[in-house]
Amino acid sequence: MKKSTTAALAGGLGFVLLLGGAGTLAYWSDADAASPETIASGTLDLGTATSGNWTVRHGANDTTPDAYTGPIVPGDILTKTIDVPVTMIGQNLAADLTVANPSVLNASAANQGLQKALKIQVVSVNGKAGQSASLTAADDKKSVPVVVSVTFPSGASSDNAAASQSLQFGVSYTLTQKPIAD
Repeated sequence: MKKSTTAALAGGLGFVLLLGGAGTLAYWSDADAASPETIASGTLDLGTATSGNWTVRHGANDTTPDAYTGPIVPGDILTKTIDVPVTMIGQNLAADLTVANPSVLNASAANQGLQKALKIQVVSVNGKAGQSASLTAADDKKSVPVVVSVTFPSGASSDNAAASQSLQFGVSYTLTQKPIAD
């Protein structure tokens, strides 16, 4: 009996162990991460403008401009092209380049006559009449031509008030992103 009791206890214990182990299951698992993804932003930038030489015509009917060597006299119309480099990096990038009318930088009593007599204006931007032009990413790394003119009208009594004076003027540019039409 002793052997059968021991065997029964051992068998019962083995059965209990089997029942306890039957409730647990092993699952395989693994984890990984994707390679890092890179997203880069574009840019919108104006470079340093460079300008060519002035040309001069004497009066609106003069169709053959000459190289301007100065000084300006009543009836002269000066024209200059300023190249404005743009950087436009981005797949769906569009922008407006707007050029403000030139402003006198050294306004003083000493040049008031000349300042009042001259008409300084932006003639065209990127070949389009006016003060602005629309650009796209296709214009990246290009120089946009901006044509500026200075007209010294003749025949006004103020011509003498503008004699022997000089002034400086500056042109400012703004490149502003705009939405692309869908």
